[in-house]
Amino acid sequence: MPRAKIDLNPYKDEILALIALKKTNAEIIRYLHDTYQTQLADHTLRRRLKEWNISIRTWTQDTPALRDRITSLFFNGLNDDQLYRALRTEGYQLGARALPRLRYELGLKHSLRTAEGQQEAEETAAGVITEELQKGVIEGYGRGLLYAHFQQLGVNIARDRIYSIYRTLAPDAIERRVRNMQRHRGEYIVPGPNFLWSVDGYLKLAPYGIEIYGAIDAYSRYIIWIYVGISGRTAISVLRQYLDTIEMLNQYPRFIRSDHGGETVILAQAHHLLQQAADPTTPLKDCYMYGASTTNQRIEAWWNQLTKGLLFRWRNYFGALLQEVLRAEIQGFVRVWNIHSIRKQRNRPNVTPGKPYILYHHPPPHIENQGLLIDSETLTELQNDVQEWDIDEFLPPETYQWCQNQLQHLEFNAAQQAPEDDNSTPYRAYYLQLRARVDEHLRSEREPQLLYQRSQLEHLIGVLNNLRWRRLRRLN
Repeated sequence: MPRAKIDLNPYKDEILALIALKKTNAEIIRYLHDTYQTQLADHTLRRRLKEWNISIRTWTQDTPALRDRITSLFFNGLNDDQLYRALRTEGYQLGARALPRLRYELGLKHSLRTAEGQQEAEETAAGVITEELQKGVIEGYGRGLLYAHFQQLGVNIARDRIYSIYRTLAPDAIERRVRNMQRHRGEYIVPGPNFLWSVDGYLKLAPYGIEIYGAIDAYSRYIIWIYVGISGRTAISVLRQYLDTIEMLNQYPRFIRSDHGGETVILAQAHHLLQQAADPTTPLKDCYMYGASTTNQRIEAWWNQLTKGLLFRWRNYFGALLQEVLRAEIQGFVRVWNIHSIRKQRNRPNVTPGKPYILYHHPPPHIENQGLLIDSETLTELQNDVQEWDIDEFLPPETYQWCQNQLQHLEFNAAQQAPEDDNSTPYRAYYLQLRARVDEHLRSEREPQLLYQRSQLEHLIGVLNNLRWRRLRRLN
């Protein structure tokens, strides 16, 4: 259901009074939100002022914070129109004509026009590409992901030129990517950001003790959250991931889409409870969608991208796989994904093109954010249920300390870089030695008792009981 149009006419006198006091659009929006709980976008306010024939001349407040934000967004691949809209939405006071001037003063150029500058940029890019290839991170990247990755590194060069250099330096990676081209999928239409989040787990590394869970916004393809650890698919962990995320965003989606996995039971109940805080009669089917994992298109398609772009290097290798290394690499891939450009598709006219970051945080003027305001009391109650559960705990403390002691005896140094000839299987020798010591300790039945993960059954039962009690309280 599309969001109802916001009627600002009842607040017109107050808005005019705030304008007379020289309040910025961001301050007016914040006032309306705090006073009347209206969720208003900057472009909506500007459009309404134009309808009222009210013009506001915006003076630029040139501050170090503004310049830092311009630099950050520039290297996230935003053009000037996107930069201006993003900065205004975030509350910076900035005139349209001032942005190109500030960008030029900061040395941020969208293109290099001299032959000398282009040649220098190409030499720099070739060196950086070689370094990144040696790390193994970019081997599965396509043209768009490569461009976004090197923009984040501050390499200012045309997308096609970067890809041409990459093709020369890594022909095997290009050939492998062509063989694994993505299959065609059907249409998928949603009205705007935060209308539907697709959530699911990535199971390919689960046999090795590494669990990955994530959520993607179905409209923008923006990765809402990504979790890498050992309890990604437990019911309490997934609930904690969701609650932490919506607290940070200060909103939650209208719908969640997932499979029927056991880890989604209390997630569905918590999301339903948040909806019932606004309307106690809301049925579960009006806010939560269940279906087969294979038909959860958005997140399944992104797992495919993650596999082709990064995880293919780890699929057939367990060896000395380190959780922190994998977590850093996946989070890096997410950052690159969220700022890369999604192209128009001739055979799929309803696919929304653009950068996921822009589409999610700063959608076009005709697209409304579908997110819902959170009932703070309900959120606090839900968070209290899972506050003691540490989803990032790698191992129970006693087991973790035992492993740390064994690694010290093996003279392992985590800060030391792996040997260059060990890039594809870093620290394998240390892993094999540690595994042998674990096997020997388990056979000996000595103390301490080594555990993979703390039992969550008692905690889970408590959370479920609390959710049921709160639902009954709402209905009564």
